[in-house]
Parts: sequence; structure tokens; C-alpha cells
Amino acid sequence: MTYPEFIEEWLGESEDIECNTSGSTGTAKRIRLPKEEVKKSAIRTLKYFGYKEGSLFYSCISPSYIGGKMMAVRACINNGELKYENPSNRPQLNNNGRRIDLLAVVPSQMQYLLENLATLPPISHILVGGSPIPPALRRRIADSGLSAWETYGMTETASHIALRKIDSDLHPFYPLPGIKISKNEEECLEITIEGWQTLQTNDLVEILPDGGFFIIGRKDAVIISGGKKVNPIEVEQMLENEFGFEVLVTSEPDEKWGERIVYIIEGCSEEYSLEKINTFCRTHLPPEARPKEIYCRTLPRTANGKKERKAHPGGK
Repeated sequence: MTYPEFIEEWLGESEDIECNTSGSTGTAKRIRLPKEEVKKSAIRTLKYFGYKEGSLFYSCISPSYIGGKMMAVRACINNGELKYENPSNRPQLNNNGRRIDLLAVVPSQMQYLLENLATLPPISHILVGGSPIPPALRRRIADSGLSAWETYGMTETASHIALRKIDSDLHPFYPLPGIKISKNEEECLEITIEGWQTLQTNDLVEILPDGGFFIIGRKDAVIISGGKKVNPIEVEQMLENEFGFEVLVTSEPDEKWGERIVYIIEGCSEEYSLEKINTFCRTHLPPEARPKEIYCRTLPRTANGKKERKAHPGGK
């Protein structure tokens, strides 16, 4: 889908729009969202940042997914200008140096922008979404002085329902106005969008007294190895914070353990040798979470850049 095609759909007579989910933990699917709720989602973001009519919105992400669609919707509602480019890991921001009020990128694109910081036009705010932000990238964003915000949400919620400022410290997400959060008996996040729906997620959550929250894993990503539960996202965060590279913790069938823990590491080097990684794991992780195999290769990803948790660990 192209941006002109989506804008035609948005302005058409249908009362809803069609969207693709990401498929990061299973099969991607198509769903339909009411235009009225999509509009409310866009307004929440516009109000949060205080955008006045006629703002400039620039998207580096595909309109096939909700993140790209929402940039177009925000521009339409704001009576603003939408600029976009074909998604790539080398965004050019061809804007003749004009100020961009809101820029939407994924982490890999943000990495490229930081490598070319001196050439960037003025940017008021940047939304970074689509997949988690590695700790090393988070630190670089914080050091850059850019006003960048990490998003939390999903296709089913019509884009993000919470934001957090990307800083040297890891802040909690805070829900936008009109959003209420809670958790069920399994410690999974429940999202209530005022006037629309209550959505039960599989995201394991820690909710703070002030209403902020941290995502600490996914119920459907938990691995049972040797009869014990392993939270792969928790292990990934620990390793990524320690070493700075990206990790996917997954499993392979095993006669002894049922499932054996396997790490896929993107960015192995002499500095972070397998010996150092194994030593760290023996010191900081319980036996069931330590790797039985480590693959050093590019992480498998979905079409919109999320870690592909269902991929074969060995790359087959």
C-alpha cells in the first residue's frame, strides 16, 4: 500500500480501515479498525505534543502498518502537511532543511540518523516505535539532545497508547489521556480505551503507584526448559544492558530438557567473546536460562523490524 492509496481509503465512505498486525509472535493477520477510534488516537497524540494546525509530519515507515497510517491520519486531522519516503534503513529526510514537527522512525532508521546528526533538519519530536530500542541506541539518542519518544501500543489499539521520553535513564511508559491500564491475575497488561474497548494483552507488566508501567516480558514467549520457566525478554534485557548488542533468546526441541535455551546474538566480537558471555550468564542467570547454544548472526525479524520469535534458531 502507498500513502496516496491509504489517504484515499481514509477519506472514503467506509467507517473503518484495514490494517495488518505485525506477526512478531505468531501469524500476521488483517483486522479492521473504526475510523472514529483511529481519529481519537491521532487526536491524543496531537494534543500531547501541542501541535497547532498546519504542522509538518514526516514518515519513514510503511503505510501498510498502523504506525505509517497514523502519521497520515494525524496530518489530515491537523490540516497539516505529510511528507514521506520509501522505507529503508537510510532515511534521507529530504525536506529542504524545513523544520519537521513530528518524525516517525523505527530503531534501525534512528541509528542511521544519529550517524548523520549534523545533516538533520530541525525536528521538534521523534516517535521511535515498531520494536524495542537497544540500550546502546537509547544512550546515543539521549546524548544527541533530540526530543525522541518511545511508543507502546499495537495495531489493535490504533497505534500507541503510551509514551516515554528516551533519556539516559530508563523511564516508565505513561498512558495518554483516555487510556486506563490494569493487570490480570497472570500479571498481563489490560488496556481500556475510553468509549471503545478493553483489550487483554500477553505483555507481562509492572505497574507503578504513579500510573506508569514497565513491560517485563510476554506470557506467550515464556519458555519451559527442564520444567522451569524462562522469561526470554527479561534475559535479553539483561544481556543487552551489559554488552550493548542485540539478543534473541529462543529455544530448540531437546530430548533431555524438552526445550533447550538458545541465544542468537547480533554483533558478536572479540570484545564480547562467547567466553565472556558464558561467564556472565553463569554468574548472573539461573541454570535454566543459560544458553545451551549460541548463534552469532543477524537477528531474524518481521517485515516491520520486530524480533521474529518463531524463527528457527539456526537460521533454517
